[in-house]
Amino acid sequence: MTTRQVDTAEQLFVNDVKQIVAIGKQQAYRAVNLMIVVSNWLVGRRIVEQEQQGKARAEYGKHVIRL
Repeated sequence: MTTRQVDTAEQLFVNDVKQIVAIGKQQAYRAVNLMIVVSNWLVGRRIVEQEQQGKARAEYGKHVIRL
């Protein structure tokens, strides 16, 4: 295998491809993070609905802090 000098045009090409891949990864990470946040929020909301059953507070909350 021989080593050859990479010309400027080829290096620019490689750098562009690297940047495209890096940007794609960043956008994918952001999308996944957003969906994780949304999923966790929805799970929390569902837990609240289950525990409160339409009431302003869940029953167990009365014993944690007395008002």
